[in-house]
Amino acid sequence: MSSYSHNIVSPDSTISAISSTSSSTESLPHTLKFPFKLDPFQVASIAAIHKNHSVLVSAPTSSGKTVVAEAAIDDALHHQQRIIYTSPIKALTNQKYRQLSADFGGTNVGLITGDVTLNSTAQCLVMTTEVLRGMLYQRNSLLRDLRYVVCDEVHYLAEPNRGVVWEEVIILLNKSVKLVLLSATVPNAVQLAQWVAKIKQHQVDVISTNHRAVPLNHYLYSGINRSTHLVVNEQGKFNKMQFNKATGAEDSDSMHKRYMAPGEEIGQIVELIARQHYEPAIVFSFSKLQCDNLAWMMSNHDFVTSEERSKIVSFFDKAMKNLHPDDQDLPHVRRILPLLKNGIGMHHAGLLPIIKELVEILFAEGLLKVLFATETFAMGVNAPVQTVIFTNVYKYDGAMYRPLHASEYIQMAGRAGRRGYDDRGTIIMMVDRNLAPGDAKSMIKGEAMPLVSAFKFKNSGMLLNAARVQGLSADKMLQMSFHTFQQGGEATMADIGAMDALAEKLADVDVNSDWESEEYDGFEDLAAQLLANDTPLSQLAVRKEALTGLGYLDGDKLLTKGQLAKEISSGDGVLITELIFDGELDTMSPQQVAVLLAYFVDAESLRQKPLLGVETRKIYNRVHRVAEYVAMHTNDYSYDENVATKNFRLLFMQMVWEWCDGRSFKYLTEMSSVFEGSIVRAFKHLQQLLRELSDAARWTADPELKGKLKEASQLINRPGSILTCPSIYLSL
Repeated sequence: MSSYSHNIVSPDSTISAISSTSSSTESLPHTLKFPFKLDPFQVASIAAIHKNHSVLVSAPTSSGKTVVAEAAIDDALHHQQRIIYTSPIKALTNQKYRQLSADFGGTNVGLITGDVTLNSTAQCLVMTTEVLRGMLYQRNSLLRDLRYVVCDEVHYLAEPNRGVVWEEVIILLNKSVKLVLLSATVPNAVQLAQWVAKIKQHQVDVISTNHRAVPLNHYLYSGINRSTHLVVNEQGKFNKMQFNKATGAEDSDSMHKRYMAPGEEIGQIVELIARQHYEPAIVFSFSKLQCDNLAWMMSNHDFVTSEERSKIVSFFDKAMKNLHPDDQDLPHVRRILPLLKNGIGMHHAGLLPIIKELVEILFAEGLLKVLFATETFAMGVNAPVQTVIFTNVYKYDGAMYRPLHASEYIQMAGRAGRRGYDDRGTIIMMVDRNLAPGDAKSMIKGEAMPLVSAFKFKNSGMLLNAARVQGLSADKMLQMSFHTFQQGGEATMADIGAMDALAEKLADVDVNSDWESEEYDGFEDLAAQLLANDTPLSQLAVRKEALTGLGYLDGDKLLTKGQLAKEISSGDGVLITELIFDGELDTMSPQQVAVLLAYFVDAESLRQKPLLGVETRKIYNRVHRVAEYVAMHTNDYSYDENVATKNFRLLFMQMVWEWCDGRSFKYLTEMSSVFEGSIVRAFKHLQQLLRELSDAARWTADPELKGKLKEASQLINRPGSILTCPSIYLSL
């Protein structure tokens, strides 16, 4: 019997431990039935849901947390109320929609994404966390009679760039709505529940387990002696002797021995697991390019039967019918089929969405035996395997090259071991002598990192959106945040002193006065003092006063510029608003408007300097001039791009120009070394921004802007192109 803990957290942070005596599944009400015996932690979670409690489930990857979400859906359907299921990324919403439609019936499940809305009046709606946040700020009517919100992968609350979205959603939800929070194993689950219970003013059941239904064996593969070494067994015992043999720590001559290239090593490892029937397997790499290269190196291996190969080809042919004939000739489309026919796939953000989805479905169906993937595949794609292989246990996190954190390792390694199929899962790590025993032990056996709030005012969007909700303000959101809860509810004295000085400085300023007036003398120094503290409180103070000076806010009241900027979440709302009010778009054609807005897509790193047309260069210079003005008056230096980021922006702006001129997608791919999927993702971002700005255009004095934006959207959304290709989760 697996062990778990069950605590009930009250709004006053009182914690009551509940006996973890196993319950019987026979007492489960409604229509929900499972084809397997539930684990005790699942039974306890479902029992809490049937009492209409909020519940936080903290459990390892592939332990069966989805069962809890399905129980909440069943309960909401039984009570004829609505439930919203959120996932971290859009690709997972399509997958989850397909799965839940099969489980609960297509009429009961709907999907809402930025570009697709299906059955929006259904009782169960699937969407990303960002979409739900937008609906909450808008007070969308679909949120009426809402019983539950499921937040899958809620541990992403700690993610530096997007984690704040989860906090916004939890803060904005009505107190009557119950939350089903599904998290990977975290040590401070009770603390998170205390915060939720406090701001929602209802109790939260916290059910935590470290138990895995399928135990794991962890091996190191040595490039020195070309063999595997069991370093942590299924009982969790670390074998230092085997570790030293694998890394050559006890062999002074090993440092002179030749390591094989990664491709050679992977070939040997995959052949080994195939001989021992340890497939299917995921090979994790932290490089999109390496994923591709390793997969191509394995192209002469064959892992499938003739019957499986026939099914793969049949499904591939059906999926490719969604593509225009010209797009069927794209490099990744042409090259992927021979790999798939041999039971080999790849999965990373650089792939075309249709190829990525095809790989996901074939892998979930058991038709692909070896998958080369980046760590995003571990985010939630429902495809457990028997074996997980790491090509490296070091990664570059944007700041440094470091060993994997325990939580990162657990998230990926946890995919190994299929419940009901495997007695144990197998993990194989490719290492060299640079891996220290302490790093290895803490990575494999270490405790996951605690959830730490990533709440911040990284741009002005949250501040402006909070002002649109009656009874809410950015100050109140900060007060209610998990960040403030973890800080004990107190701001730093340095922040308070600087804020008081800033408030005093600006108390008598006319919001209509010019930024260059003497009234604003000293603002930059005070703002810089606050920003140096780099806390949400300091960020809020600086942004609030800057938005007042720029004419977006009057106290907590939104002015016209603020009303427009608040509608934009897919780009810098303030900079876009300044461009509009400066008249930069007035004389532009729809094509030029599309190119200008291309500046705001999420930029990747690109070393190659792009070739620019004269028009694109002019548009970039116009944007950058206004960006420098905004940066100067907001102390926001995010506009000071590095060369690699600037190169990508310039390249994509030129791509948009060429696309609007009628060039093919293949032509765009030949303009640079950027992955095809990265180009599509940038265009999808641009499409979303055009939709948001079209809605926001009502706040401008330009009657022609909305029509111009509509024409720009039509230029981008070319019928039959790869940019309008439907998801195969929705079309097949």
